[in-house]
Amino acid sequence: MFTKALSATVLLSTLSLVQAQTFSSCNPTENSSCPDDAALGGVQTTDFSQASSDWTELTGTTLTYSDDGALFTIEALLEAPTIQSNKYIMFGAVSAVMKASDGDSIVSSFILESDDLDEIDWEWLGNEPTQVQTNFFGKGDTSTYDRGVTYTISNDTVTTFVNYTIEWTAEKIVWSLGVPDSGTSTVMRTLLATDSLTINQTRYPQTPMIVKMGNWIACPDSSDTDLAGTCEWAGAAWNGDDVPYTMTVKSVTISDYGCGNSSNPYKYTDMTGDASSITPSGYCAGPLKNTDTSASSDSSVSAATSTGTVKDGVFVESSTSLGSATATGSDAAATGDSSTSVSLSTTTTSGSSVTTSASAQVSDSAAGKPKHKMGALDAGVMVLGLGIGYLVM
Repeated sequence: MFTKALSATVLLSTLSLVQAQTFSSCNPTENSSCPDDAALGGVQTTDFSQASSDWTELTGTTLTYSDDGALFTIEALLEAPTIQSNKYIMFGAVSAVMKASDGDSIVSSFILESDDLDEIDWEWLGNEPTQVQTNFFGKGDTSTYDRGVTYTISNDTVTTFVNYTIEWTAEKIVWSLGVPDSGTSTVMRTLLATDSLTINQTRYPQTPMIVKMGNWIACPDSSDTDLAGTCEWAGAAWNGDDVPYTMTVKSVTISDYGCGNSSNPYKYTDMTGDASSITPSGYCAGPLKNTDTSASSDSSVSAATSTGTVKDGVFVESSTSLGSATATGSDAAATGDSSTSVSLSTTTTSGSSVTTSASAQVSDSAAGKPKHKMGALDAGVMVLGLGIGYLVM
């Protein structure tokens, strides 16, 4: 009994360490011998009503499947169900139709992540069902936490399926959301590569990415001082009173804009972690097809609210409203966080919410909110592995 109690203490101590960083099995900026990245080289759509060979369940993950999609369920402290795509994209668009999980300290995540720890996030806190968060990281740099933006929407993200999209190019990242199968979407945030938050583009995500999705516990132990920032961000500690906590993913569409394919993987030619070091280069699909991938110098817009259509997993803007719907990178840096209230006009039929119109207003009301200190969901998976080891001791 003493041995297991001691092991549990070590487990929580280790958790404090791994939660502060993202995870890469081989970081090309630190190791010149990392394997090449298998390229998607096209469009892949996964219906998660059943298991898919295009994805890998990470250690300790067991998903269940239903007509609603894949169920990422947490029933105990050490669980963190997580999957990742098997192939990489070098710029592209990813859309996920999903519902976030509820629960104190529960975080649902949909992210893009590279081997050198570039990262683009959608995240949801289980105790804030009408909020969504966006974030990004470059080369695993967590020296500052001023890149996150939080949005309040009228839809309940736990009970309503929403189509969340990340479109990523060398010029900008666009986070948008919409009603599944509606053909329209609303841009929540646009980040230019030239934004000051990217630190002269050195922290702008620019290396081949895989997609990761998972459900994890942000604050397993509120008494652990190393977790203070993360627990504050999560808003509450884990209690497990209302298990199970389930994130549901109905479908995911991934579009690779790059020129890699099954016989031409993405390669790091040096250890800089810069886009210029990745081969093959250029756009072979998407709205910038047959152009190079040099970053745009246009910095006139850093955020906007738009309506448009989604075609082949790619968001195509049809109109943009600026001014009251603009949150600039410098504003985000000054406040440490931004909060945007989004009002969605909806009607409901057969249990699904249909958005007929959308508007957005941006404010700096989130200036006093805690910083987001978590960059990736891999930490939960690592802890789960430790937990399994503990249970069999």
